[in-house]
Order: sequence, then C-alpha cells, then structure tokens
Amino acid sequence: MKKNILVIIAALFIFGCTYAFLYFRVGNTAGFVTSYRDLGVKWTQSEKNVYAPGANSNPVRQNLNATLVGVLDESVPEKDRFALAIAGADPLAELRAEIDVMRANREQLEQNVTTLREQSLKVEGIRIRQKAGEVVLLSEKRNVMIREIEEVSYRMNDTVKEIFQGIAKDNGALTDNRKQALNDQIPQAEKDYERLNELYRNLTESKTEMKKAYREFEGLAGK
Repeated sequence: MKKNILVIIAALFIFGCTYAFLYFRVGNTAGFVTSYRDLGVKWTQSEKNVYAPGANSNPVRQNLNATLVGVLDESVPEKDRFALAIAGADPLAELRAEIDVMRANREQLEQNVTTLREQSLKVEGIRIRQKAGEVVLLSEKRNVMIREIEEVSYRMNDTVKEIFQGIAKDNGALTDNRKQALNDQIPQAEKDYERLNELYRNLTESKTEMKKAYREFEGLAGK
C-alpha cells in the first residue's frame, strides 16, 4: 500500500513538472510574429478604406447627405427635387464603390487572420499559445465588425437609392404615398446610422485591445 502511494506521488510529481515545463515553455514564435506584422501592414493599408464610407469628412458622403437633405426638404420646388433625385445617383455609385473596396480589403484581412491562427497553433508553451490565441480571437472579432459595417453600409446605400428613385418616379412631387413611404424608410435608416457609428467606435476600441494582447504576448516571448 505504501509503495503504491509513493508511485502515485512520483507520477503526480512528474506530471506536474511536465505540465509546468509545457506551461512556461516558449518556442517557435517567429511564424506568429511575422504573421501578426503582415496583418498589421495590411490593416494599415486598408484602414482608410474601412472608415471612409461612413466618415462625415468624406466628400462623397457629404455630397450624398446634402442631396438627401434637399430631396426631403418640402420647400424645394418639384422640378429641383426631381433634379436632385437624379443627381443623387452619382454619389450613391461612388459610395457603393468605396464599400466594395472595403469588402475586398476585409476578405484579404481574413486570409491574413487565417494564417495568424495557423501560426498560433505552432507556438510552443501552453501559456504563450493561449495569449497568441487571444490575439487571433481579437483579430477575428475585428473582421466580424468590418463585415457588419459592410452590410449596414450597403443597406443604407440601398435605402437612399430607393428614396431617390421614388422621388424621381413621382417627378419630384412629395405625394401622400411618397410621404408614407419615407415615413416607413427613415426610422430604419436612422437605426442603421446609429449602429454604424457604434460599430466604428467598437472597431477603434478593439484595435487597442488587440495591441495590448500582442504586447503581453511579446512579454511572455521575451521580445
């Protein structure tokens, strides 16, 4: 009996030492570091494209907003409202092109994050691998946000397009039916606008979180 207890204690000791070794061991981090830096370069290149479509300082957005305000202004003559509704097609197309670029950049970022995850699994040491995984999760979370920003941006673009087309169809007149249609469309458009701003704030905050997690990874790796 005593001998069996000693064997169990020895086994637990060996297991504990092995776990401690694997937990604190640091190795094979070069691939992860390189992948993270590549992701950072790609993000820096695409950051402007991610924020541009929703930025109030974006001249295309400013032009579109001004046109929309004019179309919804009841004091504007029907002839001028019709002209504004037709002219609104140009900034709408430009803004949609900007959203398309954002989507293309996000798809490339997803490839970078996939590579980052693959490299994180090669990191040796339980503790540091967990931290590498945290960096990956934050990176994936950012891409999910960008995907929703795209979806909301496309939806807002389509809503404004419907408004312009409806006004043009009525030759610039704000008929009772058109006013009812606008009353149905505007609340969702306002909700989308608020959600878009929230997503941009969250995206900025997540960037800080990801950088913090990576600094902690570097601390564990002794970089």
